[in-house]
Amino acid sequence: MKSVRFILAAVVLLAAVSCINKAYKKVVVDKQSTEAFYDFGPIEEHGARCDNEVRGINYAPGVPGSDALVLDVYWNEHEGLQPALVQIHGGAWLVGDKQGINSMFRSKYLADRGYVVFNVNYRMLPDFPLQDQVNDVMGAVIWVKEHAEEYGADPSKVGVLGGSAGGHLTAMVAWASDDPFFSPTGHAGSEYDSDVQAAVPYYGVFDLEEMLTLKRDRLENVSMRFFTGMEEGPERDELVRHISPKYHVDSGLPPTLFICGDKDDFGLYPQSVRFEKMLEEQGVTTDLFTAKGAVHGFDNRYGEEASTEAVEAARKWFDRHLK
Repeated sequence: MKSVRFILAAVVLLAAVSCINKAYKKVVVDKQSTEAFYDFGPIEEHGARCDNEVRGINYAPGVPGSDALVLDVYWNEHEGLQPALVQIHGGAWLVGDKQGINSMFRSKYLADRGYVVFNVNYRMLPDFPLQDQVNDVMGAVIWVKEHAEEYGADPSKVGVLGGSAGGHLTAMVAWASDDPFFSPTGHAGSEYDSDVQAAVPYYGVFDLEEMLTLKRDRLENVSMRFFTGMEEGPERDELVRHISPKYHVDSGLPPTLFICGDKDDFGLYPQSVRFEKMLEEQGVTTDLFTAKGAVHGFDNRYGEEASTEAVEAARKWFDRHLK
């Protein structure tokens, strides 16, 4: 009887997610921004400023759900071409928006330090399963390469960063772009690929099975079905081997800097530690920045020391590998 009640509750949750997703930006994003503003003032006072921005560019028109496939561009006046960065927001693959305060902080901070930053949205669960989100961000990277020079960016020097679910998607772009399983949304036939030259996942999920399975039979199955859009069986097992970053670790990965707080609420810090060691063993250039005492999403509070130290670590990493 308990299992029946749980499954019914899960069905209700699935039906509610779309409504939650629509309300998220207004309620959560605005609340985070307002609270941080009152505590720290404008992000510009903390080094996150830029001369130019263009918002709401559709990077894959004509596909189902394309109204979500938009990006914003941030850059300062400059001569020549600057490296490009693709910034991917978090939100458990369910909610979130490129206008989230930590996404804006990272984007403008890095734009002020010699980068053209493309801050992207992607389609959400439950309407679009996680593999579509991977396709979306890969498609966004290709769009960036196709249009980079219009904004003074170099299509041959592209980095990617993002937090939480965006950290997972960052790793997928950086580590799995050569996997033929994926078809970049709206750009599968492009002359460009979605490869990047450097990656910085913030508090990311690199082992999906560890994150999504709670070792309680029915709960585990419902969770995996929700995130993959598939029933239990060999086909879903195969799918997970494509969409979980851990199956893409090899010696050919681009330089990857892991950023995570050692008090992460979702227990993700050990994954960052473990995967930094795994990449090192493969001979990949890698490092780990530990935000001491910081929780999940710590850079929502952009005025705190940990947030500035983390984005400075990201900046130095990209300087090292893209400039």
